[in-house]
Amino acid sequence: MTAVIPVFRPACELDVVISLSRVPNLQHFGRDDMSNRFVANHHLFEDLSPIELAALFAHVQVTTIPKGQPIFHEGSRPTGLFFVIHGKAKVSKRGLWNHEQIVRLAGPGDLLTLRAVGGTPQLVVSATALEDTDVLSIDMDDFFNVIKTNVTFAFKMIELLARELDHAENRIRDLAQMSVRQRLADLLLNLHRIYHDGSEDGSIGVKLSREDLANCVGTATETVVRLLSEFREKRILAVDGRSIFILDRERLERASRPDRLFPIARIDKNQSLS
Repeated sequence: MTAVIPVFRPACELDVVISLSRVPNLQHFGRDDMSNRFVANHHLFEDLSPIELAALFAHVQVTTIPKGQPIFHEGSRPTGLFFVIHGKAKVSKRGLWNHEQIVRLAGPGDLLTLRAVGGTPQLVVSATALEDTDVLSIDMDDFFNVIKTNVTFAFKMIELLARELDHAENRIRDLAQMSVRQRLADLLLNLHRIYHDGSEDGSIGVKLSREDLANCVGTATETVVRLLSEFREKRILAVDGRSIFILDRERLERASRPDRLFPIARIDKNQSLS
């Protein structure tokens, strides 16, 4: 089998994250409008001076990762900060018996190696492209040189870390207190909210395997298959391969809450159990 090699583009062909009007003498960066909009619209970079931008992106690299290929591996040495520019990726950890647990999904603008900001000697997660994905890598030394001199930039990175901690705490709560059915319904609603492309067909906007869905909500693949079939039979979802469409959002929202569509049967205290 022929190995799939990620496509590396040299700086002169970068189609991302440098706003030419803000970075003098870097006209060789970014010939694509979408790329220039990335840095212009990303809140992390809006307070950096042209000199700081030039320093931050001095050794930047862009990689096109084919669908299904790893972006980086858990346990490897962090060589840079990885941003998704175009496409989608899953961020995961390996647990007991080498089981994969997806901790979050990432789309355009998202930082994949957030924990590397803390100077960890090894990456604590892996990332894999869910579709052909363009990834930008900022050199770690360049990043730390800039963050030491710009308090606003440093504070924004702290805010990112705080949001990641909040996400992790909420996930722990959900795993402990929500049923698998609730977690799956909540996941589908969130995927639709984040990745929906505006079409009227109810598509959640991202195609995940049954195994990936199971690894997102923390359950067995067979359980996800059964629950999807249940939602489909009740005309809450339509399923076509990896494409999932929400047909009845209100009922799916009810299924994600304690007063969900499938209530637990209650037994009257005066009712005989015999």
